[in-house]
Amino acid sequence: MLLFAGQGAPLLPAFVVGGLLLRRRQVLARAGAVVAVVGPAVLLWWTGRLDDTTLTVMPLRAQLALLLGMPVLATLLAMAGHLVWGPRVGVAQSPSPERARSNRLRDSSLEAPAGPA
Repeated sequence: MLLFAGQGAPLLPAFVVGGLLLRRRQVLARAGAVVAVVGPAVLLWWTGRLDDTTLTVMPLRAQLALLLGMPVLATLLAMAGHLVWGPRVGVAQSPSPERARSNRLRDSSLEAPAGPA
């Protein structure tokens, strides 16, 4: 995480949030990943396009480099974040019905009926 100290801080949402949401299939998860990847670039472009001392606009090539280059780097970091966080590992099911029954939480269909048998 030291990579994101100082100048790398705008790329942290892409690594953490984008990495977790990148390969999910839900529409909201993919939209969240896009916002995490593109959002910081747009925010930096919006706040940094004017020079504070001269109040002149940043050159067009610098604006395009920020708007195109930063999302590309953020996408690569989101892919790396997905590898770091990794997919969820499923719990292997036992072939034995007795063990499968003990692994489940309280299931009413497995309980004995109440009353005399």
